[in-house]
Amino acid sequence: MKEKIKYLNWLVKEIMASFAGGVVTLCAMSWLMGDLGAKVSPIFSLGKSGISLETLMQFLLLAVFSVVVKDVFMTDRWIKNMSVFLRKTLYFFVIVLGVFVMSRLWKWFPADAASAWIVFGIFFAVAMVITTILTRTKEITENNKLQEALEEFKKRKTEE
Repeated sequence: MKEKIKYLNWLVKEIMASFAGGVVTLCAMSWLMGDLGAKVSPIFSLGKSGISLETLMQFLLLAVFSVVVKDVFMTDRWIKNMSVFLRKTLYFFVIVLGVFVMSRLWKWFPADAASAWIVFGIFFAVAMVITTILTRTKEITENNKLQEALEEFKKRKTEE
C-alpha cells in the first residue's frame, strides 16, 4: 500500500511540474505575442489577457500524457530490458506524436501555419528542457541526501 501511495505522490508531483512548465511557457508566449496570438491560435484566444480555462485543461491533459509516457519509457516499472538510447528515442517520438495529435485535435494551429508550428516547437522544447532540469535537479538532490544517509548508516555500523 505504501508503494502505491509513494507512486501516486510521485505521479502527481511530476504532472504538476510538467503542467507548471507548460503554463509558464504559455504565459510567456501569450505575453510575447500579445493580441496577435489570438489571430494565430485558439490557444491564445484571450490575447494578452491570459490563457483560457479550456486551454489550461488541454495542457493539463498533455502534462498527464507526458508523465505517463515518461513513466512507461524512462523507468523500469513497465519495460525491464531496453537500452537507454532506445527508451529516450521512443519517449521523444511518442511525446512529439502525442503533441501533434493533440494540436490537430484541438486545432491549436492551422496545418499550413509553418511559422506558428516552428514557434510552438521551440517553446515546447524549452518547456520540456526546463521541466526536465527541474525534475532531474530534484532527483539528484534526493539521491545525494539518500547517499549521505547511507554513508552515515555504514559509519555507525562499523563503529559498533
